[in-house]
Amino acid sequence: MGRPPEERLIRRYPPTTRPPRRRPRHRLRTFGQRTLKPDAFTQIGIVTADGRRRKGSFFIEVDRANQYGAKIETKLPQYVAYYQHDRLAQPDRAFPRVVFLAPSEQRAGYLNRLVQGRPEVRQLFSVGLLEDPIATLLRSY
Repeated sequence: MGRPPEERLIRRYPPTTRPPRRRPRHRLRTFGQRTLKPDAFTQIGIVTADGRRRKGSFFIEVDRANQYGAKIETKLPQYVAYYQHDRLAQPDRAFPRVVFLAPSEQRAGYLNRLVQGRPEVRQLFSVGLLEDPIATLLRSY
């Protein structure tokens, strides 16, 4: 008859190991030798005035105005590299928009200048204020 029902329901692991954990989908994106770590990943859906449904996917980077220079500027090339890798692997799939949320207008201006400096992939990025993330996501569609 096999094992008793209670033993069939329990998955057994050796005493020195733990069950495998699923990592959150948004946390790590590995491609090649690189790993992308967005602050968040989200999808939102809307119904337009004419009744059509649209869905958007977004990587979200929350900027706390403490990453000037090299650190924040390395985020852009990481996303560009991931975009290029994804285009080769899945050319028909829509790529998530990258949204930077800044704490102030001044900081948003700084991030916009960084994004505008990459005209070949400018359409991948949006910048908005942390105080109104939904409006930024909706403008990014």
